[in-house]
Amino acid sequence: MSKYVFPLDLNYLQNIRFLCALLEIDKDISVPFTFKSTMSFLNNYFNYDVTYDTENLKKPDFIDFNHQKPYIKYKNITKPLVFPKKLIDFCKKPVSKIYDFTFTGIKTQNRAEILNKWLKKYTGKNISLKNKDGFEFDKSFIKFSKNGRKFPHKAMDKNYYKTLMHSKFVLCPNGDFVWTYRFFEAVMCNAIPVIEEYCDIYKDFIFYTMDSSPKALKYDKKIIKHNQKILIKNFTFNKS
Repeated sequence: MSKYVFPLDLNYLQNIRFLCALLEIDKDISVPFTFKSTMSFLNNYFNYDVTYDTENLKKPDFIDFNHQKPYIKYKNITKPLVFPKKLIDFCKKPVSKIYDFTFTGIKTQNRAEILNKWLKKYTGKNISLKNKDGFEFDKSFIKFSKNGRKFPHKAMDKNYYKTLMHSKFVLCPNGDFVWTYRFFEAVMCNAIPVIEEYCDIYKDFIFYTMDSSPKALKYDKKIIKHNQKILIKNFTFNKS
């Protein structure tokens, strides 16, 4: 019988990833029965052995999470974020790189402005995304979408990851905070992040900035290998 129940709300992506990372290393954890449909959907892609809580098992004080800072606490382990190893393995499968760069995500005024500046450098033209859902040019595209905020896509959006897997570079304008999950999702998918603004959580990774000239971006498998190593070491519960 499981000894404790995961205490965080699985309506949030970060908590789903935290739980899945724990399921890979901790056999004593159970999932609230109310989230069985979420886990069943995830298991269309991953094989997690899940025990569901129907007996109000204790909620542990050795698990904590703060999305703003961010940090993850599990027993004596503290990390900025954690990602399930199974998700990383799913994303890092080698596929052909058919896009030079991509962006798929929520449209905000700041993102539209920073992406406008990038497009001007890339195309040499003034392009406004203010009233557009996206833009395509040659082997690159920008697509504004709210799928990442909705279930079931929030839990696992196969098409989103497929796009990243086929991308050489992924544009990573700031999210709700300076750091964005897209940075790490790009790394998972063997793409190189191109960030708007540096923050400490990106330390040790190799990336480009959106101040760079698009012509300066060089896709290098040595960078991919390095970034994958940092991701596994610092952002999973796995040692290898």
